[in-house]
Amino acid sequence: MHCTQVIFASLAIILSLSSLSSAKEINFQSAPGGIPSIVSATTSRNIDSATGPKIDTNGRFQITGADGESIFRVGGRLHLDSAIYKNDTQTTMTDGFDARRARLEFQGTMYKNFDWKFDYEFGLTSDIKAGFRDIFVRYRIPKTTSSITFGQFKEFFGLEHMNSSNDLPFVERSLPSRPFLDIAEASDGRRLGLGWNGNDRSLFTWALGAFARNTSGDSTDRLTDPFSLQSRITISPIHQETEAMHLGLNANWIDLKNDSRAKLSSRPEARIGTQSLIGFNSIPGVRNYARYALELGLIEGPIWFQGEYLLARFHRKGAAAPTFSGWHVDLGWVVTGESRVYDFERGTFKNPKLEHFVDHGGIGAFELVARLSNLDYTDEDIQGGVEHNFSSGLNWYANSNYRMMFTWTKVLSVKGGTFNGQTPDEFLFRTQFAF
Repeated sequence: MHCTQVIFASLAIILSLSSLSSAKEINFQSAPGGIPSIVSATTSRNIDSATGPKIDTNGRFQITGADGESIFRVGGRLHLDSAIYKNDTQTTMTDGFDARRARLEFQGTMYKNFDWKFDYEFGLTSDIKAGFRDIFVRYRIPKTTSSITFGQFKEFFGLEHMNSSNDLPFVERSLPSRPFLDIAEASDGRRLGLGWNGNDRSLFTWALGAFARNTSGDSTDRLTDPFSLQSRITISPIHQETEAMHLGLNANWIDLKNDSRAKLSSRPEARIGTQSLIGFNSIPGVRNYARYALELGLIEGPIWFQGEYLLARFHRKGAAAPTFSGWHVDLGWVVTGESRVYDFERGTFKNPKLEHFVDHGGIGAFELVARLSNLDYTDEDIQGGVEHNFSSGLNWYANSNYRMMFTWTKVLSVKGGTFNGQTPDEFLFRTQFAF
């Protein structure tokens, strides 16, 4: 484990203990019916147990202190994937099974305004290393709707990236979503940094940040670690329970210190046993690059739409500046009538809010989804190729914690590179448990 990871692990343990101690000493006593309840040992003699610390196990495990200002929560996610491929002449994608994500998460609140979180990824895939994902401290500024975050957290870029992997409507994100985040090294779109974000309570949100390396994915040579300045603004004139309108604008600048390791490649919206059909290994002499994204999202009852246009422009010393771009448009229908949920403060979309839980005798919720995506790595002297994909799928939500997913992706065309003209099919399955 790297020195940075050891330091952050120590910090996380301290925060966990501090959060628990700030919630006072907790005792488990038998409530009527033999069900454990939580009361404060220092006050149980004089107050009713209802006013003491409480435990919430309704789809999660959370302890709230007696003062209501201290919270400790344990969470996690398990994404178990399998894939079957119909290869074309030159593609060699391999059927298989993988624990795409296996995370244990801890988070809490201390002294009302200080939030903290850390989670560790145990899943191992070919392009993402095990290690910390989110590990940060956040201060919510009193009498405002803004906060300051320090640590490792998601870079402020793009709707699909900002959406939690627990809430994705497809097994994998779209073609252009991830590559522009991983130009330097495999970082999973998270880096060490300082961020300031907030909202005006009714119409728009903002997020500004400065980021450096990643605790798990980047080079250990700090001289080559990228530095970036990032911004994201979202506007939502409508955000009600069953309808929402979202517009997002992103602008980032990343300094690569004249490093030639800038690279772009993209797997065809699958991870298990796949290979990149387009891309290139490096662009020589890159000083820095800028990336931009335009987001659009709509919810109207059970119908929803999401789309993005992403662009990256590389600046080189004594050479032309190539520009690469991509887009995706997604459409979904919750057949059973529920609506996807819009999170105004984060500017993101969440899974449908269920009305008929399977464990309560219902059928859950069914959702049909479709997507078109494009990624273009060809400009100036760089000939990385162009890819078009189509995806469709069916998702079943049993309750707030469990869902099953099926996504079929058809590579419509590949132009340029080793896999020119190839059009393989991908059949992806996921069983997901998150709490």
